[in-house]
Amino acid sequence: MKILIKESQLKSFIKNKLGVDLTDRINIVTNKWELPMEFDGFMTPTILNKYLNNYGPMFAIETKDNMYLCQDRGKNYGWFTIDKYGGIVDESEIMSDLGVDKLGLSMNDVISMYF
Repeated sequence: MKILIKESQLKSFIKNKLGVDLTDRINIVTNKWELPMEFDGFMTPTILNKYLNNYGPMFAIETKDNMYLCQDRGKNYGWFTIDKYGGIVDESEIMSDLGVDKLGLSMNDVISMYF
C-alpha cells in the first residue's frame, strides 16, 4: 500500500518524528563568494569555476558534525561530494549524517525539498 504525502507534510514529519530540521542548512554555491570558508584550503577559485561551468551549481550542506559540498554531475556520474576535510563522501553517508537515511530519500529529493 502506497501513501502519498505532500512535500510540506514530509518536512514536518522529518522535523517532528525524526527531530531533524534541515531548514537553512542547505545553501547554493554559484561563485567563490558563496563557498563556505571550510573549503577554501583545497577548493581554489579556478577549480570551483571549472566545476560550476561544467556541471552547474553546488550545494553546501551543514550537519551537526560536518559540512559537505555537493554537486550533481548528471545521470552518468551522480553526485560528487566532499566533506570539509577534503575527503570524497558517498551519498548514503550524507543521508545518514543528516538523519534521513531510513526514509529512502535521494540527494535530489532532499535538495529540492529544502532549497
